[in-house]
Amino acid sequence: AKHRAGAQGPGQTVVFDRGRHGESTPVSAARQMREALDNREFHLHYQPVVDLATGRIVGAEALLRWMSPHRGTVAPDEFVPILEETGLIVPVGTWVLREACAQAARLTRLLGTERPFSLTINVSARQLREPHFAEDVLALLRTYNVPGHRLVLEITESLFIDDPIQTQQVLERMATAGLRFGLDDFGTGYSSLSQLQRLPLYLVKIDQSFVARLGTGTEATVFVRAIIQLADALRLQVVAEGVETVGQADELVRLGCRRGQGWLYARATSARELTAILDARAGQLAHEA
Repeated sequence: AKHRAGAQGPGQTVVFDRGRHGESTPVSAARQMREALDNREFHLHYQPVVDLATGRIVGAEALLRWMSPHRGTVAPDEFVPILEETGLIVPVGTWVLREACAQAARLTRLLGTERPFSLTINVSARQLREPHFAEDVLALLRTYNVPGHRLVLEITESLFIDDPIQTQQVLERMATAGLRFGLDDFGTGYSSLSQLQRLPLYLVKIDQSFVARLGTGTEATVFVRAIIQLADALRLQVVAEGVETVGQADELVRLGCRRGQGWLYARATSARELTAILDARAGQLAHEA
């Protein structure tokens, strides 16, 4: 409990739970995560991102999943903090990037180079601080022959608050290869306008907590409209997360949001299923043309 409280930051309290004692120590947690990586228990699922006006799939977000042989499907909010604490987020993150690049290569061959489509990958602060992170990402692009614009690396606001200069330098190195960057959970942190302008950002994501409140009162609508207007002023794409109802989608379109993702359109699915969906839709579009 003391270790977990310290990892969560100053002033945090964690109550010891005897039922989780076997998995709560840093050593046992690291062992579980290492075994999961070695035994290929991690998988990537992809949630489609759609054009809200037409429903056309324009991208997908890669989401990490752990299928434990002992516990079944484990929620990311349970195991990702352990990966961060133990430092295993670095090798697991490298695996995620490699898998996503391989999928991006397959989709590029399927869709061609002209059709707009990109894969979004979440990047942690620990990964970004690795000395050769930018070079490793660029090497993966070359290995899989993936155009840089096919990938969007998502970061959180805390990254450029903690170390704005290093973050800017790393992102700019990767931007030279056409890589694009997104800001996740926009509006939940403490970013400043000057920082938003300095970084080579491509999109911002409206957190699902704001989307869920659309239609419940004017305050939520005003806040989402403000985010969209700010992003438009900075020439950034906007993606709304957690779109679950037609009412939310209609309100987002009315407010000027062009892209979204959520259960209304599709749940996260495997790489094979995503490829099949896109293949079928590509054939339908060709037939209609």
